[in-house]
Amino acid sequence: MGVTVQMGDTVLDLSSVTQSWLEDQIGRRKRDNQPVCVIVRIQEAGLDIKLATQACGSSGGGGGRPPNHREQDIFNLWNEKHLSAGDFSAGHFYSFIQHLRRLV
Repeated sequence: MGVTVQMGDTVLDLSSVTQSWLEDQIGRRKRDNQPVCVIVRIQEAGLDIKLATQACGSSGGGGGRPPNHREQDIFNLWNEKHLSAGDFSAGHFYSFIQHLRRLV
């Protein structure tokens, strides 16, 4: 249980995600013309969601039930930070992480 962020083979707990790590990981993938697939898995009391950037394909969404209020707030934040779009910055992603820390 908890919140994890996965990029490639690396999975970090939410508390371990830093802006410099995101800038390094996202920047390296963009420089190498690789897809920037980031998966956020949230399993906390009252929360059970998986979010994935566009480059991940169909790795996220579709849980079979409507989201509860807290989950919907997180989905809204994800969309507000443009993380469902194909091109996003490490800054946008870190802003999402900072807000997420307050919500979970």
